Amino acid sequence: MGQSKFEESNVAGAQQHYQDAIDDYTEAIRLCANFAIAYNNRAYAKCLLGKSKASEDAEMALNLYQEAIIDISTAIKLDSSYAVFHHTKGQIQAALGDYSAAIEDYEKAIEIDPDYTDVCKDLELAKKALRQQEKANLL
Repeated sequence: MGQSKFEESNVAGAQQHYQDAIDDYTEAIRLCANFAIAYNNRAYAKCLLGKSKASEDAEMALNLYQEAIIDISTAIKLDSSYAVFHHTKGQIQAALGDYSAAIEDYEKAIEIDPDYTDVCKDLELAKKALRQQEKANLL
């Protein structure tokens, strides 16, 4: 049953129905509390929903990012050997503007899986954003 809810939520997420995906991942987790990938995917859906709402409701976006950090931390606690989880955490940290933490998470993902090329672009973007942030702080 948890697997079917998980699959439904993947479809909802792919269609950018993030709240529906979050609800379905929540149900999958309710049915199987140690479903690490569901925590990861719910965290990512919350991050994407936060990004989509950031311009109209910054407080809601921040709350979603904070909830996403809790979810992804749970996924990592359940299975720290999955590079995608660290990539997701990095994406959430970047959305929060914590580029140093994002870089650490991206590097952890690469350490776990050196062939995981999807993370490399995000790592470079985070490094660039951190340099810009540091430069702005000097002004």
